[in-house]
Amino acid sequence: MPRKAQLLNSLSRGRVRASWNKYNLYNLYKKGRVNFQGQNLYQQKWTSKQETRAYHGEHLTESRFQSTFSSKLESVAHLDASLRGENSTPTPLPLQTYAILEKRLDFALFRSMFASSVRQARQFILQGSVFVNGINIRQPGFTLQAGDIFNVTPEKVLTALGAPKPALKQSVKVDSTQIAKWNQFVSRALKNPKKLWEERENSKSRYEIELSQDKIKEFNKGLETKMLTEQKRFSRHAALKQIIELGITTESPILETFTTKFSKEVSEVALKLYQKVTSAPGFNIEDLKGLKSEELSNLVSNVLDKDAQSKRSGEEKKLFSDIKQLVSSVQITHQEDLRKAADLKKLDRDAKSIPYDSKWTDSLSFHPSLKKSEILENEKSAKVKLPWQQGLFGRQNPSKPYFTPWKVRPFIAPFAILPSHIEVSFETCHAVYMRDPVALPVIASPWFNSEKTAFNPPSADGAWAVKSSYKLEGGGGGGGGGGGPPADGTVDSKAMPVSEADLEINPEVEISLAKEEAKLPPSDFQLNTPVPSEIEFKLLKRSDFLFLSLKSLILPIVSCNGAINSTDFGLVKSGFCEINAALMKCFWKLKASANKEACSPIKESSSFDDETKGSTYNSKNSLNALMDGDKTSSGASLESSRSDSALCGALVLPGATD
Repeated sequence: MPRKAQLLNSLSRGRVRASWNKYNLYNLYKKGRVNFQGQNLYQQKWTSKQETRAYHGEHLTESRFQSTFSSKLESVAHLDASLRGENSTPTPLPLQTYAILEKRLDFALFRSMFASSVRQARQFILQGSVFVNGINIRQPGFTLQAGDIFNVTPEKVLTALGAPKPALKQSVKVDSTQIAKWNQFVSRALKNPKKLWEERENSKSRYEIELSQDKIKEFNKGLETKMLTEQKRFSRHAALKQIIELGITTESPILETFTTKFSKEVSEVALKLYQKVTSAPGFNIEDLKGLKSEELSNLVSNVLDKDAQSKRSGEEKKLFSDIKQLVSSVQITHQEDLRKAADLKKLDRDAKSIPYDSKWTDSLSFHPSLKKSEILENEKSAKVKLPWQQGLFGRQNPSKPYFTPWKVRPFIAPFAILPSHIEVSFETCHAVYMRDPVALPVIASPWFNSEKTAFNPPSADGAWAVKSSYKLEGGGGGGGGGGGPPADGTVDSKAMPVSEADLEINPEVEISLAKEEAKLPPSDFQLNTPVPSEIEFKLLKRSDFLFLSLKSLILPIVSCNGAINSTDFGLVKSGFCEINAALMKCFWKLKASANKEACSPIKESSSFDDETKGSTYNSKNSLNALMDGDKTSSGASLESSRSDSALCGALVLPGATD
């Protein structure tokens, strides 16, 4: 059974959930730094886990999560040795902390955008709407393997991604308002169409202007299509028939008789053609007036027929040959006139509006008001026919559980991120689980290519500095653990000054890193991985705690000074310090001046005996003494250890794990 969904989107708690809920988006927007000041070590670790587990599998019970969690963080290695140099792109391994959960079927559905939350994806699975490799799966925790194909019933996806369906009463209220506004618009348009047209054109927004440009393209394309259609219709047969029909309307046709349909140039040829036709045998004007449309078409076809031409005598053949030439001349000239007329009507591509059309109000009509009481009793009695809507608002198809006609739900843009380890097809609501999510050097993440370590020596003006690029390399012993500064004590010349106020250092404490850094022994480990970008290392007063602030997200790091018990934190087990050191990439104990007498002894754990072999601890020096800030302290140092730090939690954003 999952955990109860209690106050998931509480604005006071402000937890970030794996959900597209609008309140969750607001919580993500207002998310600030987690304040660890004044908290003991247990409280800091508890808060860290609260912040991360609120997003990653909050519906899982603690026992289920511990049985699922794996301390093995998978990454990829370059086969080409040249790509593993110091200039290569670093790999953000901490993003893999919760990657094991991404193999679950419910998480895969959520990542594929087939569900609006992990809990909704779980419901789809339990309802039997999800299939893996063609088999119905009803276990939300089903582990996907590389190559698995899973699909969801399309109706479920439309429900998850679609806007919510409004209630009948709400829909009627919206439509009543729309109809009232529409009738007001029609009334104004009929009274003064040109004024309203100009008001609409002048009040267009930038988006509407862009739409107008698209409409201009459509307008020009429509003119081109209409012109080609008219040219195709004006064949030789249609030209001759139309000229005869115009000529027989009057007793004695003149040039103005044909100018109503053709240009002056074409009308001159048409008049000459009509006179030629009426002078031919069998084409008496009185007989032509008594013919029906079909009979006239047959007569015209006979004039243009090649077989009939061969049967005619010499004079008739010449006469009908002249008629055919005149018909061809009329056809070609009129088609050219149609093309020129269409080009003149086309709008400039840079134009911002369509020219005024005096007939634009002809299609406007008033809409009758809705009878609310009848519609609430019988929804089918509602008849809404607006230019932009057919049927009740959001209920065009009342049988569907989502907004119809379908439209995407609001506030979906910030969450529309598809992972690269899943190939999704929204046309069929299928997806292919390509591989397990691994950390890649090229994935989109808050980690930059540059590396930042702890503190540089103070600058000339006394301010602290944070390194912007620092390669950490130590000795050859050990593996996967923490790191240390270079053995030669060199520092990077590129430094970003940080004020003492930003570091929250007790001004009474005298810390001399410049002198002590060179005295640090070489590290037992080699560290070739990066540190999160935009990092601030801060020392909190009276606390054995250092933390990284990654913008508004917190990556807590605990200075253990030797050991950490596996019971202190749900994710911390035996040997976890070694994993944490690999996650953190660089963290070593600060060399500091402290009062030997004020130091508290360091407690070591038996579960880390193998980890701490070869490390020297001074029980009279601790970070607590450093925070106390006794002015009389000098010379004492804290030795480096591979089990100095443990990662309490990492908040991984959606889509950050590749």
